[in-house]
Amino acid sequence: MWVNREPRFYVNVAFDGCYALYNEQGEKYKWQLQNSGNDGMAGSWDFPRSGYVRLKGVSPAYNKKIEAVVMIPWLLFRYGEVLLNYVEALNEYSPGHSDILKYLNMIRNRAGLPNIASGKNQSEMRKIIRHERRVELCGERLRYYDTRRWLIAEQVEQGPFYGMDVSQNGNAFYKRTVFENRVWRKEFYLFPIPQSEIDKNKNIVQNPGW
Repeated sequence: MWVNREPRFYVNVAFDGCYALYNEQGEKYKWQLQNSGNDGMAGSWDFPRSGYVRLKGVSPAYNKKIEAVVMIPWLLFRYGEVLLNYVEALNEYSPGHSDILKYLNMIRNRAGLPNIASGKNQSEMRKIIRHERRVELCGERLRYYDTRRWLIAEQVEQGPFYGMDVSQNGNAFYKRTVFENRVWRKEFYLFPIPQSEIDKNKNIVQNPGW
């Protein structure tokens, strides 16, 4: 199931049996996410319930096998997001503008992917841009806010979420299994205003639903 996936999958996600990406020093580390593996339910207190681990943001010098744990700065804003913000806004303001495909394809080409074909209408391009944000910005803590500003959270942020069966080994591990059931309510689009702030000003009205 992990063969011939989108190229960015392999730099964003660690799956059972894959090697850590870099590890130039010492022997490479292989992720063991099945139940009895070093990184699984029985082998680690912080095992991933989905059966996957995020790779993005890991230092090239990181090597768990020899306890070479390296901290790196967290990127708050990078050029890829700048381009994605631009093409998304441009698609809403001026559908069909040549810069949309120019900069969207710049991001895809960097990942070794072909260009998006021309001739897409605004709705089709909006869907493509949102998909590109989901993949390119994977693990960068932006999806949470994207689904809220697009007002699609009730479609994508609730119900069963699936992963591997982390309680099993062998072929049973690969059975698609619900690891979490999420609940979404309309009021989640806005945070509640702290009562302490409301107490300071009688004109402040609490957000709907809170």
